[in-house]
Amino acid sequence: MISLLFAGILCLTFDDAHWKNWEKTIPVFEKYGAKATFFPSGKLNAEALTSLKKLHEAGHSVGCHSLGHRDAPEFFKNDSGTMYVRREITPQKKALASVGINPEFFAYPNNRRDEDTDALLAFHFKRFRAGCGLSRKNYYS
Repeated sequence: MISLLFAGILCLTFDDAHWKNWEKTIPVFEKYGAKATFFPSGKLNAEALTSLKKLHEAGHSVGCHSLGHRDAPEFFKNDSGTMYVRREITPQKKALASVGINPEFFAYPNNRRDEDTDALLAFHFKRFRAGCGLSRKNYYS
């Protein structure tokens, strides 16, 4: 057996509209003393809010992932950033607030972001989750 000493952080995040499955993970996370951040997208109905509240009460973070899963930079090009917040962010924040959750984190849909989106959304969230995709060239070389 090889024993490795490693100090670090593993960030576990889950996206989209799988709240019933997320809720089922609570005992597994409790068993291992782990926490995760959940980023729901779509309309948060009563069932979704119940599951998200259970996750939050179990010590997990719940953030926003937008109402319509729209790419922020593309939306900003065709409309205003203020309209993005009004249509994509505010409905989710209000729904989550109704069950005592104040989302501090935002996961960009499809990991698409830019400086303009970050600047505007920084007024609404403390942290963002976004990736940087690999090009096919880099991925296969």
